Amino acid sequence: YGLIGDSVLDWANWPMLATLSFWSLGGTLLATAHVAAVSDEVNDSSRSQAIALLRTSGDVGYLCGAACAGISADLVGDVGLAMQAGGAVFLGATTWFGFKSAALNKLYKR
Repeated sequence: YGLIGDSVLDWANWPMLATLSFWSLGGTLLATAHVAAVSDEVNDSSRSQAIALLRTSGDVGYLCGAACAGISADLVGDVGLAMQAGGAVFLGATTWFGFKSAALNKLYKR
């Protein structure tokens, strides 16, 4: 067994390693942004509850997303198609949020 040929660092796995690296970097850089935004908007007495609600909603989102991807993969019979459908839902939700935020900002002239 070679050190490079049979390990996780095999060249065939470079897309996975690159994806995980960017995901980790993004998670590290953006993890505190949500907590900071909640902390700015909520008063001191209810800050801990707001942060707990934020964390819980994120955990529930991860759980529901994985469950929906698994169920749709079982129904369709193709994991790739289920992942693409999940990506399309995420893209649609992000686009909707962007347009809604732009409309609210224009309405309130921030």
